[in-house]
Amino acid sequence: MQNSRHSDAARQLREKYPDTKVIILTMHEHKEYIQGVIRCGAQGYIVKDVTAQEMISAIKTVMSGETYYSSCVSQMMYDDFNRSSSADSDKLGLTQRQRTILALVEQGMSSKAIATELNISVRTVEAHRHNIKIKLDAQNAVAGPK
Repeated sequence: MQNSRHSDAARQLREKYPDTKVIILTMHEHKEYIQGVIRCGAQGYIVKDVTAQEMISAIKTVMSGETYYSSCVSQMMYDDFNRSSSADSDKLGLTQRQRTILALVEQGMSSKAIATELNISVRTVEAHRHNIKIKLDAQNAVAGPK
């Protein structure tokens, strides 16, 4: 299975070279593939039909310590998340701040822009994004351009 190879590669790279940044370049846009790779330590996931500019942006973003997911992947995960009601997100325990950050991510804002908007640090935004990922078990619902 292709996902297994991607996940295995990401896991092995992260275990053997923990400082290595991993971006998966693939043709797969399935949620299960994406989640598997992210769980294995990849910081980026881009589909191979992205523009050269988006690929460069992904590399720069990941090299700066942030995560990056193709816009189509982020949109797919957002759409998937958006199908659930806000009552469901309340049941999942999202705080008001997490809901605010999620809404800004859904608008395509970068972590840096969100930090500026909310007058908090980029690290705080990244921590909230990480916690949202865990709570929603939908890693890419809070990803996008950085």
